Amino acid sequence: MEILGFPCDQFLGQMGDSEACSIRFDADFPHFAQVDVNGSNAHPLFKFLKDSISGGSWLFGSAITWNFEKFLINRDGVPVARFGKAENFDEIEKALVVELDKPASS
Repeated sequence: MEILGFPCDQFLGQMGDSEACSIRFDADFPHFAQVDVNGSNAHPLFKFLKDSISGGSWLFGSAITWNFEKFLINRDGVPVARFGKAENFDEIEKALVVELDKPASS
């Protein structure tokens, strides 16, 4: 299992660059360069994730609405879950355990 961070400054300018994110949040997982996650300049990864998994809100559609939205991708590279800001960490943990218990496809 790997956690990857993609800083985005589209949410009230809260994030800054990847170095600032690592320092500010004491994050010890890999951070990539800052990307857009919404709009016409959205990174292709986030276009794919949003198209693959429903989420977002009735008001904003599939748009990512918060810096710390999370996507769970299985061992085969298939997005299987999306967690917004209101998700309980116990629910995220349950989803992780389910995926870790599954064998990878051959």
